[in-house]
Amino acid sequence: MVDLKPIPLAHGHRIHGLSLPEAAVGVGPLGAFGGYVLVPVMNERGLFFRWTLLPGNARETWAGELLEGLPAVLGDRGYKIR
Repeated sequence: MVDLKPIPLAHGHRIHGLSLPEAAVGVGPLGAFGGYVLVPVMNERGLFFRWTLLPGNARETWAGELLEGLPAVLGDRGYKIR
């Protein structure tokens, strides 16, 4: 299973002052945020075994390299990587 978890470092008017490398403005469940997203890949037991940090505006498909060699992938919103 793969999904995105926002890691907000700034909200509101502070977003534009964010000057961290590769941080970007993204949209999470609580609105816009500035920061990163965690892309965890979990196995059938619910344990993380691969992960990466991407800019806040990332999409699940940006993490395609994490999914190489896996027999099946489960994601939300009609997730398709291949």
